Amino acid sequence: MHSYEPMDHLKLISETCMLQHVRAAARRLTEHYETILQPTGLTASQFTTMVATARAKGAPISFLAERLDMDRTTMTRVIGPLERRGLVATLPDKDDKRLRRLMLTDEGRALLTEAEALWDRAQDKMLEKITPDDWADLRGQLATRTP
Repeated sequence: MHSYEPMDHLKLISETCMLQHVRAAARRLTEHYETILQPTGLTASQFTTMVATARAKGAPISFLAERLDMDRTTMTRVIGPLERRGLVATLPDKDDKRLRRLMLTDEGRALLTEAEALWDRAQDKMLEKITPDDWADLRGQLATRTP
């Protein structure tokens, strides 16, 4: 264990804290993508939820929440505005009425197609800042769960 003067230790924390720096970067990334997605009226969370929903084709909400690394309460808050806009629909499972499955509506699929083109722009702009190999390495590191 290192011995630090209190102010030196606080300086060390503020300058090197992985949590602080990654969260700040995440806020900047979110702002970047949401600015470009603005014409669709989707937040970054709503967009990624719609992408996961389209790919999972009627998966239970709990599956989507796990796939997006969200708790169920957060997932429900993300889905609410999408349902009110008529972009997604929740349907009971035909075999287990306790399960709710999420589906894109026709309007949701159309908006997602529009949003994909905007996402391409946002993604391309971000990828200008990092090499493909570094991005692949970073994705792998970010995907690793810590104990």
